[in-house]
Amino acid sequence: MKGSSNFRTAWAIVLVAGLAAFSIHGRAAEPVSSSYILGKLVPITGQEDRSIDLDIKFDLESAQLTAGAKTQLDFLGQALVSPLLATAQIGIYGHTDASGTAHLNKALSEKRAAAAKSYLLERFAIDPERLITAGYGEEKLKNPANPNGAENRRVEVVNLTGTSSLPTTPTKGPAGDMQAIQ
Repeated sequence: MKGSSNFRTAWAIVLVAGLAAFSIHGRAAEPVSSSYILGKLVPITGQEDRSIDLDIKFDLESAQLTAGAKTQLDFLGQALVSPLLATAQIGIYGHTDASGTAHLNKALSEKRAAAAKSYLLERFAIDPERLITAGYGEEKLKNPANPNGAENRRVEVVNLTGTSSLPTTPTKGPAGDMQAIQ
């Protein structure tokens, strides 16, 4: 029995080490806490752009939030209702990978941003006017070396208060220009 117990302990250590290595290499990311989000979004000097690229991922060709995405959005919502960000205007920007056409990817990225905004508004007391959504499609890949990688299907969050990060009113222009949707 003692040998069996040692074997189980050794196996548990190997399993934990393997899971830690899996997470470190970015294949299975844990959601970041609301305090970490606050640290990334609350301005220090009031002049700098503040943003965070959250691990709000989507399945291929989908704007439906995954369970992991909802967990991450819960942390984001907690940060957005904190006194430090309670009046901040926040940009929620959807992104896609490069597997579809530019036109379809643009539309899908807008739907992803809208899905994140809708989830936050349903779960938290946030003024809808504070959340500005836009879609970039495949224009700003997180991993250009792997344009079809899952890490490119994401949502970026930016504190727009006092910055010029992106326009906060809808703009229309040639294909490829950013269009904010509210």
